[in-house]
Amino acid sequence: MKILYLTTEKEVHFRNFMELAKKYDYEVHLMGGRNDYRNDNNIYLHDINFVEKCYRKIMKAFFLWNEFYFQKKLLDLTIRKVKPDVIHAWGADFWGVLATSIDHNIPTIITTLGSDIFRVPFQNKKNFEKVKHALEKADIVHTTPSKAALDHLKEHFNIEEKKIVSLSLGIRYKEVKQIFDNTDKSQVRGKYSISEDELIIFAPRGMRPIFEPVFKLVPVARKMKLAGIKFKIVVKLNGNKGMADRFASEVENNQLNDQFILVRDYLSYEEVIRLFAISEILVSMSETDQIAAPVLEAMVTETVPILSNIEIYTSNFTEPGNVFFVDNDDEEQLFEKIMYVRNNYSKIKESNLFDSNKIIVSREYDSDKTVCEINDIYVTCSQCRVIRKSS
Repeated sequence: MKILYLTTEKEVHFRNFMELAKKYDYEVHLMGGRNDYRNDNNIYLHDINFVEKCYRKIMKAFFLWNEFYFQKKLLDLTIRKVKPDVIHAWGADFWGVLATSIDHNIPTIITTLGSDIFRVPFQNKKNFEKVKHALEKADIVHTTPSKAALDHLKEHFNIEEKKIVSLSLGIRYKEVKQIFDNTDKSQVRGKYSISEDELIIFAPRGMRPIFEPVFKLVPVARKMKLAGIKFKIVVKLNGNKGMADRFASEVENNQLNDQFILVRDYLSYEEVIRLFAISEILVSMSETDQIAAPVLEAMVTETVPILSNIEIYTSNFTEPGNVFFVDNDDEEQLFEKIMYVRNNYSKIKESNLFDSNKIIVSREYDSDKTVCEINDIYVTCSQCRVIRKSS
């Protein structure tokens, strides 16, 4: 089976999906991929040549470049060349719109990622109409197993439940646990110059507009410093450069350089898990979300998740059974929750929170266990071609 993926997605969810696809010997084609997959002989990349890249740079310099129009032409050529059995677009807002903007007879899946259905469509009417049209034209809409996401698709976009597939993207549970179990915590602390008596808070989601609430960590850190607490906050700054620079400036302006470790460089999957292994707390705050891979990784690595009090999480996890919740706008509440976990970490460790979280991820969010269901989705979707041709 030939599958054409449309995505620029780099996070672990998509990488897992690609690995699982290989198990069924799919012929994997990728449009929109970056250098991450350049050396993967199992993946066919579809991109522009050197001359076209130069032309794009020149046109961008004069503000004459239309990325969507260009990608649309490239997609049309790729479909004609590859003749895929299934097109799988990651994100309804760009790639989903693109996949459904061309007249073709290829069954199409759109995987929703969070802000593409919860935030982007509601920025203006034009965005809403584009996303709604894409979701309507897709043969299957794949979303996280969450009542919030399911209800949102039905109520706001009038998508019939019969074509919505709720399936966890998950994480590779065994691999995460193995890295965690084999991590030399003293070595990792030494690498980042973190002493044994310092509390470690990890914020790995990067810089995107939906993660704006992570800026609350700066005033919280100021309070912790004034209280004489020893701590380090590790923040990934990948993503939006403007936001990353602004976050770094706020840290410097508040004289908190010694309390923050700001990571601009790419971190390997293994390195992220090792950082989880030494962290007591995950802070993942977002305006909208799906069930994010870092949240699941924290649950496997005995890191206490502090999450935004949004429906996607409150409908799937409980406080204090699995996680702790905070309001995005309440820095005092975030401070109090961090202090509670710090002061009660030993009790939390002795409770069944960590064991319960590992069981939940292993049972419901282990991507190795969803491979059969993923294959069923592709088989079902590929049959839409037959239905279309006969209609």
